[in-house]
Amino acid sequence: MSETAAGARPPQPDRSSVSAEDAAAAFPDRRRGAIGAMYTGLALTLIATATPYADRATTHLLADHIRDGYPTYSQARVDSAVSTYLVLLSVIGALGVLAWIGAARSVRAGWRWARPAATVLFALGAGAGLTGLLTTDTSGATGLPPTLGWAGMAPSLAGALAIALLWRKRRPA
Repeated sequence: MSETAAGARPPQPDRSSVSAEDAAAAFPDRRRGAIGAMYTGLALTLIATATPYADRATTHLLADHIRDGYPTYSQARVDSAVSTYLVLLSVIGALGVLAWIGAARSVRAGWRWARPAATVLFALGAGAGLTGLLTTDTSGATGLPPTLGWAGMAPSLAGALAIALLWRKRRPA
């Protein structure tokens, strides 16, 4: 039985002698474009995650939205609802950051499962964004003000581009 048949890994090629130009030429354009879109999505996710905190410090859209939907709420209860939303949106944002980094790294590494996994992550992220944008609460209004809901959808645009680039057919040479 050979060493490879026994479960050992075959020796890996020495990549230290590969020039940056050769590495770039070997890296398919669609993967490069998809990875760029993924890092754009990562940046948009960070911005979307920070937006509710900026709102809390400045315009108070979320607090006003909750107060309009629930006029009988005391200020303490409105503040508690805002804090709950901030925690929820922060957790979703952190999961999004992990998903973008994981998807970009798997695509860069060329893993076979990278395209289907990125597609599933896109569907989950777009679903989370649509949920924040469209879900109504017991007051009959959406849970988030439209501005924050649309901010949560922005990373999905980069995700749609990344998925389109990943699944695009190769052009004949």
